[in-house]
Amino acid sequence: MGEFYFDLKFAIYAHFLTPAKSYCITPVKTDKDLLGLATLEVYNLLGKKQLAVQLSSAHMVIDVTDLIPGVYFYSIHSEHASLQVGKVVVP
Repeated sequence: MGEFYFDLKFAIYAHFLTPAKSYCITPVKTDKDLLGLATLEVYNLLGKKQLAVQLSSAHMVIDVTDLIPGVYFYSIHSEHASLQVGKVVVP
C-alpha cells in the first residue's frame, strides 16, 4: 500500500486493491464546516477534468477504476479557496 502525505489540511492514502484501484481521502485537522463544501477534482496531464467529487465525510474512498493508469493532478478546494493541490499516480 502506498501512502501520499501532504503538508496542508488533507492526507491522501492510495489503496492498491486487486483488481480495483481506489484512493481514500482523509481530512486532517480540518474544520468540520468544510465537509460538504470541499470538492476534489482530478485532472489529466492535458488539464482536462476527469473526476469531481464533493467531500462529504471525514473518510471517503474515491473510485478511480475508470481512469487510465498514469499521472494526474488534483485540487481540493472550497467555493472561496484552494485548500490543496498535488499529484497522484494511478497504477
